[in-house]
Amino acid sequence: MLSKIFPAHYDDVYRGHKFALVLLVFITIFNTIMWYQSVFNTYYAAAEADNIPLASYPADAALQIISIFAKLGNVHFIFIVLSVLALIRYRSMISLVFLLQIWEYVTRLAINNHLHDTPWVSLPGDLAQAIVQSLFYAMLLGFALSLWHRDRSASPS
Repeated sequence: MLSKIFPAHYDDVYRGHKFALVLLVFITIFNTIMWYQSVFNTYYAAAEADNIPLASYPADAALQIISIFAKLGNVHFIFIVLSVLALIRYRSMISLVFLLQIWEYVTRLAINNHLHDTPWVSLPGDLAQAIVQSLFYAMLLGFALSLWHRDRSASPS
């Protein structure tokens, strides 16, 4: 399994299930939307999508929160670039891209759980949370499918 995540060299050879590619395209599109909202529509992303009552904070504090959202939006951009590179040129990197995205989500969840004493697993409270949770489950499924070795010899010629 480790050789599928960390092959000797990254190339255009992909041995996983093709549906993992579809999931990565889907996740990349949503990461692009989240990146755009976080960087170019930051106030809306913080106040509406993440339900932070920015109007109730002092102006300096609200500006700091908006600044952090814009900076964290760049994390999405890194995943977008890695995903596009994996989809277009380095397909053997797809398992690693899924693993990195899963790692980012789980560590973010762990930080929220530690700082805010939130449950690890919960039902989404709104549409934004439902989308993010669905993307996480799509990442898990995509990762598992990317590790699935297709038997090319069984396919009809």
